[in-house]
Amino acid sequence: GGGGGDDDSSDSGGSEDLEQTERQYKELLAEQLRIDQQKRELEEQKRRAEQQRVLQQQLAQAQAQIAAHQEQLRKLQAEQERAQQPPQSQAQAQAQAQQQQQQQ
Repeated sequence: GGGGGDDDSSDSGGSEDLEQTERQYKELLAEQLRIDQQKRELEEQKRRAEQQRVLQQQLAQAQAQIAAHQEQLRKLQAEQERAQQPPQSQAQAQAQAQQQQQQQ
């Protein structure tokens, strides 16, 4: 009878080992899933950061274009103002422009 009991205990010992192995395996799987999730999140963050960088570049380009357009507008307005001035004041304007250039 005693021998049989020993067999039982060794069996239960074996199944406990198996349960522990299964538990460890499940924990490893869960850990692997967490790591995969973190990797996906990191990839997403990197992708968003890249998108943001591209958007910022595009924004900078757009701002540069706007600045260039504003400069062109300013020149056009100045030309229009000069064109609208009567002839004698245009000579004065040229004289003033020369004075300003000398001051600079």
